[in-house]
Amino acid sequence: MIYATQQGLLPHDSPTRNVKLPTVEETEVNMWSIQDFNQFISDSKKIADCYGKLNQYHGYTGQYLKMIEFIRYTGCRVYEACGLTWDNFNADKNELSFVKTVKRINGKPFPFVEGMKTKKSKRTILLTSQATNILEELFANRKVIDFENPYIFNLNGKPFMDTTLSRIFAKLRDELNMPVPFTLRDNRKIFITEALIKGVPIHDVADYCGTSLQEISNTYARSTEVSQLELVKVMSANG
Repeated sequence: MIYATQQGLLPHDSPTRNVKLPTVEETEVNMWSIQDFNQFISDSKKIADCYGKLNQYHGYTGQYLKMIEFIRYTGCRVYEACGLTWDNFNADKNELSFVKTVKRINGKPFPFVEGMKTKKSKRTILLTSQATNILEELFANRKVIDFENPYIFNLNGKPFMDTTLSRIFAKLRDELNMPVPFTLRDNRKIFITEALIKGVPIHDVADYCGTSLQEISNTYARSTEVSQLELVKVMSANG
């Protein structure tokens, strides 16, 4: 509309000309440190073990924790991890391809399977050693119930439901009095922020996580006391 008005393609001014767009505020997240996350996983596994002894249903919490760790060590989105099937994992090359997503959408049967969020989101990545260990353990203990859709993260053949996983994460977070606000999807931010602090080029981080440079700058990158000290150290060096 703005372009058409500027080019004189409209005989009158656009009715939206004087409408101001709302300012998009950056969502503040009480970022967990790597130590916070590791402590959360360790304590959550103890809780999951107790759940499993008390009730078989609650024993599934341990399986959900595997996916929570996986997101932290790959920087992928929750619904990307939900959509992974074993044919996406190339063990010989230690590669994983993200080609589809799985979500729960009201009014539609679960799972709702669709393509990636953006063209850039569709990607193949080399896995970190931590992510590889998780997949190898899951593969060794897998039970294929649905041969057409052998989801990596599944319960009785059906993929994990993102809403259920988020709810369990929040329950464990609150039970352990972890810093808030911090949600399941923020685990991705730990991976991205850690990569940037360790000096990984931002364009490499963007490609690996299937996002844009602008998105990382606006949403995921978090300046910390450590990173600020490193900046001062680098800029103060002679040479």
